[in-house]
Amino acid sequence: MFNTQQDKDMEYWKVDFASVKRQIEKRGMKLERYPFVDFSADSLREGLPAAAAALDAAARRGETVYLHCTAGMGRSPGLAIAYMYWFLDAHDSLDGAYEALTSIRPCGPKKESIRAATCDILAAHSDEWPIKLLERELNEYEGARLSFGDKRMIRRKLRR
Repeated sequence: MFNTQQDKDMEYWKVDFASVKRQIEKRGMKLERYPFVDFSADSLREGLPAAAAALDAAARRGETVYLHCTAGMGRSPGLAIAYMYWFLDAHDSLDGAYEALTSIRPCGPKKESIRAATCDILAAHSDEWPIKLLERELNEYEGARLSFGDKRMIRRKLRR
């Protein structure tokens, strides 16, 4: 289970997270937290590479993964779309991955955050982990359509 909520989300909705965690563990499941700030384009951009890398690792181990945030409208769908775009060969464009998900789950994750995170990964030098690159010019990569080589580079960087 991938939880993308912040602690304050759970506090606001009075979710007893300790109890939820115990129930997850009791059932032999794993819980991963990637707390993105709700409605924050920068938080999504900065956190997507690590969260998508962990999601990919779980998928490659054959695990069933459930993504959730508070309303399922931004953070978790954004993570799902980034994973689809970067790791699934069926989607070579951000628009294609976005449409595939939003056609079955109406939501509105910040496409520009996914595009910018893609540019961050591609612009990172050699195999360095993508870091906060908010000031870098993103002209070299549009982030909309990835070549096979671009996908291979993203996978290599995120799977290290």
